[in-house]
Amino acid sequence: TIDEELPMSLYAESTRSKLLAPCRHCGEFVHPYENELRGWRDADSEMKAAKLAHWICPKCERRITEKQRAKMLIDTVLLHEGQRISTTGKITGPKPESTRLWYHATPFFNMLLEPGDIGKEEWVAERIPEDTTERIQSEKERAQFRWSKTYTPPKLDGQIELDRKTVADRQNKLPPSTLPDDVQLLTIAYDTGDKRGWFAALASRPNGELIVPAYGDFDIRSDLATPENAILAALREQKPFLEAGLPKVSGGTLIAHRVGCDAGWRQAATWKWTKEINERQSLEQWVMATRGRGETQIDKRKWTCPKNKGNLVRQISSDRDWYVEWIKKAIVFELHFDADNFKLLVQHGLTLAMHSPGSISLHAGTKRSHSRIARHCTNERLLFERHPEKGIVSRWVRFGDNHLLDCLAQCYAMLVRLGYQPPPLPTTAEIQASNIPQVAKPSKESARPKEERKEMTADESATERRRRVDQWFGIE
Repeated sequence: TIDEELPMSLYAESTRSKLLAPCRHCGEFVHPYENELRGWRDADSEMKAAKLAHWICPKCERRITEKQRAKMLIDTVLLHEGQRISTTGKITGPKPESTRLWYHATPFFNMLLEPGDIGKEEWVAERIPEDTTERIQSEKERAQFRWSKTYTPPKLDGQIELDRKTVADRQNKLPPSTLPDDVQLLTIAYDTGDKRGWFAALASRPNGELIVPAYGDFDIRSDLATPENAILAALREQKPFLEAGLPKVSGGTLIAHRVGCDAGWRQAATWKWTKEINERQSLEQWVMATRGRGETQIDKRKWTCPKNKGNLVRQISSDRDWYVEWIKKAIVFELHFDADNFKLLVQHGLTLAMHSPGSISLHAGTKRSHSRIARHCTNERLLFERHPEKGIVSRWVRFGDNHLLDCLAQCYAMLVRLGYQPPPLPTTAEIQASNIPQVAKPSKESARPKEERKEMTADESATERRRRVDQWFGIE
């Protein structure tokens, strides 16, 4: 169990209650937990740990015998969040505004468990060598089965840490749907479903800073037509918005340099829209179908980049993180990109200092206005585990809707295709000091668009890319 998954994800919407019992010494209602189980650490054997283990009061720190614990539990009360209790047992405070009852049945309130049983298990678990599969499994069992809490794996140097509040608070001073006067590149991306579609815009500035001037969703009326026709109709309605462009602070507008639409769902609708909105299909066309590949996508297909161009593969990135393919049966071009890589770049940008190269900020709004995009951007995480043979391994875990993150990943891929350069890698010392992951290949150039890149050989670029991704997270 982890905090972002059920049932823990509903904790904030519950009664957040706690069991309390009156101490037989000081009279305070207390909730003894793992720090109040004492004695077992002083033992030099498993049996002595069981014999020495005992509970103490969190308030007066006096020892609680088993007879005293039994009497305390007779007077146990359930206290909800926001309530208080006096030494006489009188409860004051508001009633819970939720019908979802939540409390942890911790070991102190379980008379079927003696402190010696728990102390013995704690003593044995602490002596298992660290960084082993057995120790990790023991820590998981200790958290979930012994102390009724979620297991939090140890953090690694360079691991991306995101939370919804931090993302929602990353606001610049620009009004919604407004661009700064020094904007350089602007991309807009779409992600569609049968009933709803999503879009996001991403713009770059001369110092390499990225901003999200607009994002949102729109209805897809599959109840009035087939899903493919409904998606096509909804995309057609986006044309006036795209052609109008976004206004700049001091006047004038800017039309997006590139527009993308995810073809991973109901691809025929996306293909038809791109053929309708462009005068002709070319590598420089305005609107292009996109397709992300990686563990985060529906097909779970590992990203691979073609080595050579040909009749179908018309353009390949020098960093091998995107390529453009001609879809012969549909008579359209598709931009294929490494979805895992670009989602990491988006999430990393949301951790960098505001206004720094590669950082991503949201338009100005109210305190809760960005809660949805914050949720989408944190609903997918790259988690790490220790493998007995492979060492540290990573896997993507999704906790809910992530459509706006998908849109931003598309936007980022199109920016890079247009020439945007992510910032240079921080040094190893900087990563260890600041816990900020490395997300780009070191470059002597500043973070700004450029017209041309020198291509790497297929073998060289693939090896370099894998080394770079591993280096982000300290994986040797």
